[in-house]
Amino acid sequence: GHLIIVAHAMLNHRYEMLETIGQGTFGKVVKCIDLVDNRYVAIKIVRAISKYSESAEIEIDILSKIQSRDPAGAKKCLQLLHHFKEKGHVCMVFPLYGPSLYDYMKQLNYRPFHYTDTWKIARQLLESLKFLHGMNLIHTDLKPENILLVEGDPITTAN
Repeated sequence: GHLIIVAHAMLNHRYEMLETIGQGTFGKVVKCIDLVDNRYVAIKIVRAISKYSESAEIEIDILSKIQSRDPAGAKKCLQLLHHFKEKGHVCMVFPLYGPSLYDYMKQLNYRPFHYTDTWKIARQLLESLKFLHGMNLIHTDLKPENILLVEGDPITTAN
């Protein structure tokens, strides 16, 4: 099942949980404070069910390979900062990015973007996909919910 999220409880003796910021079939995403690096992070806490744990281990392997090929994050793919297990749950630590493209579209009441913004988003997304394809990887769940906005920099692809 799910790990119970309790505000101000600790994960891995390092991360103080603040609030749940996302939820899906796989588990939950929790906003935390990294008490070592003194910054906000997002931790994906995977349900302690073997099929989800196995998928998470594959995701960690893929994200680690991406990280080794692009340590500075220039290709705008999700950066895995750390991973660990907590009470049988696989946990993945990421920088705390902005809202998803979907949430941003909702905030705008689904009004269209200016064409220059659409162009910037499309260009960055295609550059990220080209990088992944160069590693023989295919993003199989590309949707507005998995495109994360970054302050001062339109997108980062998640999942």
